[in-house]
Amino acid sequence: MHEHVVIRRGVRSGLPIVVAVHSTALGQAIGGCRVAQFPHWRDGLSDALRLSAAMSDKCALAGLPNGGGKTVVALPGQGARRGRPSGGAA
Repeated sequence: MHEHVVIRRGVRSGLPIVVAVHSTALGQAIGGCRVAQFPHWRDGLSDALRLSAAMSDKCALAGLPNGGGKTVVALPGQGARRGRPSGGAA
């Protein structure tokens, strides 16, 4: 279960942006930003959820006082279907 998930479209780019915070139980969430092609923006959402959970595990294993988070900017990929993010939390 994630603490917070935000899905928005970039104001200038119009691209789907997903910010996923998996856990802040050990401290502030840390993670990076992935800009990648996905067949559908929901695939970018799945990627952000998976990667943010992995960051929580990595921080805990490394003994860091942090949780995991990840941002994904979903570029349209080959055969991409244009979908519209709902703007709500998943």
